[in-house]
Amino acid sequence: MRAPAANPREPRRHHYVPRLLMKRFAVERRPGQFQIQAFDKSNDRVFATAIENIAVESDFNALERDGVRVSLEAGMGKIESAAAEPIARIVQGGTLVGMTMEDRAAIDLFCALQFARGTGMRAQFSALAEGVEARARAIVGADARLDLVGDAEGMKAAALQLIVGSLLEFTGRFNDKDLLLLQAIEGEDFLLGDNPVAMQNARQFGPYGNIGLGVPGIEIYMPISSRFSLAYWCPTLLHQMREGAALADQRLLQARAMSVVGQGVTRAAALAALPEIEALRARLRRIPDGHLAGAAVAADAGNVTRLNSLQVRWAERFVMSRDGGFDIARRMIADDSAFRQGMRPRLD
Repeated sequence: MRAPAANPREPRRHHYVPRLLMKRFAVERRPGQFQIQAFDKSNDRVFATAIENIAVESDFNALERDGVRVSLEAGMGKIESAAAEPIARIVQGGTLVGMTMEDRAAIDLFCALQFARGTGMRAQFSALAEGVEARARAIVGADARLDLVGDAEGMKAAALQLIVGSLLEFTGRFNDKDLLLLQAIEGEDFLLGDNPVAMQNARQFGPYGNIGLGVPGIEIYMPISSRFSLAYWCPTLLHQMREGAALADQRLLQARAMSVVGQGVTRAAALAALPEIEALRARLRRIPDGHLAGAAVAADAGNVTRLNSLQVRWAERFVMSRDGGFDIARRMIADDSAFRQGMRPRLD
């Protein structure tokens, strides 16, 4: 039976990084025409291209099986459209103030979609299947026919099924995080990887790993322009900062009191400690206070470098920017060739 032809109105070129994101890391050469700089991790090539021509594959979100064509592209387009206006307001205003519950829900769903789709997730699927198959062959024999990996279409089907079956669950994981807005300081720009939802975790959990949407301590980042990045943090992080700030408040009150009523060496020590305690209190309050106010939290050069390193690490192939500055990608790859590809699951 012949598979039905695709709807002629349905786009066949599917972007796995939406243009609504890429245009904010690009230069508008002509009205509505955006050019972005890209770094190819596989071969170190830097090139300029229109955003229509990168992070895109034919029928990436469509599948034909048993004479039936199924495409998720239209549904994904609706999710992108719903998030486009709230994201535009955030970038233009540089603040989360005014965000409604509907805005937050649309952005969370958009970020969950970006987490679940893309070449990075499919590469992880394939690597996991290959790892399981290698383990199985080691047990039952190298000549055993297992076919766990499957072909490219099978991997695509599994990846699309993940989106269909788990997107709402993933969205809930984003929704239960504290949402912050980070702003790169003047002279610094965020990079955009082709797998832009990047994660890190300072906590360690031994062989169980520390990366996952629901893992305690997780930090999730998705840049939305060269100046701004969304940050989804496990609520325990801000809670710890607020506890630390409360202790600093107590120390500050004690030091101020001793600077007034203390005598001799005690008073001198309190006066000397005041600037350090005040600076510590300010550092600990900066992010929690910014979160409560909905204000953008300044990301200094070190913070921007750290977030950009995550974009390089999680990108499967392409890293993009407005100005072509990819020194961090080159350094990371020179230090460790594993950075030429994206994240891979570990089977310990």
